[in-house]
Amino acid sequence: MPLSEAQPNGSTPWFDSVWKKFGVDLPLLLDVSKGLPVDELRGMGPDLILAVNSQITRAQYDELSTIAPVVVSPDASSIADWRSSLALIGKALGRQDESERVRLETEARITSDLNSYPDLAGTTFVVVKARSAIGADLEVMGAESSAVRMIEEWGLRLSPSVSLVGQEGRALGVSQMASTSYSWPESRGADLFSDIAVISVMHKESGQIEAAGVLGTIPAHMRDTYLMADSKDGALALDTGSCLSSQWLSRTMLPELAKSAFKAKQGV
Repeated sequence: MPLSEAQPNGSTPWFDSVWKKFGVDLPLLLDVSKGLPVDELRGMGPDLILAVNSQITRAQYDELSTIAPVVVSPDASSIADWRSSLALIGKALGRQDESERVRLETEARITSDLNSYPDLAGTTFVVVKARSAIGADLEVMGAESSAVRMIEEWGLRLSPSVSLVGQEGRALGVSQMASTSYSWPESRGADLFSDIAVISVMHKESGQIEAAGVLGTIPAHMRDTYLMADSKDGALALDTGSCLSSQWLSRTMLPELAKSAFKAKQGV
């Protein structure tokens, strides 16, 4: 995986919090942002390579297969939700019962957390990735994106404005079902109407994005019913879309979204 900025070791808080329960050192993390570290992987001598949601190419799959069997999503062009990923990994490891137990525990935990936030149900939202550069297009996440599917788990509803974006925006990431995101002119931010907005920003730009004024016309931003998600943790967790990141988000992002949803419904 690309090493994150969330932790000094390149890991993530949702991974580390669980791994520490085992009382052993964290495993070696390899950065794939500049290509597959094939030699390092070969030197490890793995019995199995899990590449679910990695979106590796056929050539990369073939190369990795010379090292060990590779487990990928049935449709390599789409992003599997965390339940599907969990079931696939459980089957590959011969631990279906354990993966089912984890699924049930995760769903129960999310349901328990949601009970404290009744204002979330039916609240409309958009997820927008923004850069601080003046004039840079916005990236609006579509219905098939991991970020949108994660938030929909909490009972929120994707804003109808995303349908307009799908019709008039430029498709970016594409899955089997639909585009996962769209490029949208910053000058048309006013079209992104919703009760609340999740604004995903690069960590290195997190202190500059507000001053740049690129979010100024997004309705939820104008009403102060938005949440900034940093690429080093919150935004990364949404994009990861794993069982562990889902649990972490329900503890960290869910309460903040609930505050924005309450404010939106009160018209504050």
